[in-house]
Amino acid sequence: MVARSFVCEAGGEKLLVTLIEIILAIVLVGVGFLVISLLATLLGFLPAIIAAVIIYFLTGSLLYAGIAFVVVAFLWALVKHR
Repeated sequence: MVARSFVCEAGGEKLLVTLIEIILAIVLVGVGFLVISLLATLLGFLPAIIAAVIIYFLTGSLLYAGIAFVVVAFLWALVKHR
């Protein structure tokens, strides 16, 4: 398989960029955007996560931790959107 290349002249120098490198750059930008979006979402749930972890360590029950997570996330969403 032969990679097609594009030659650009930048500042008097020739810059060789293959199609694979262009696709890889686009994929990496997409993955970076996805990671940033996931981190922003997790930070939005941070109070609920902290509450669930505390409840889990206090009780040892995943059921109570899950209930605490849902309740705190719901209350946090109500407060945040007002």
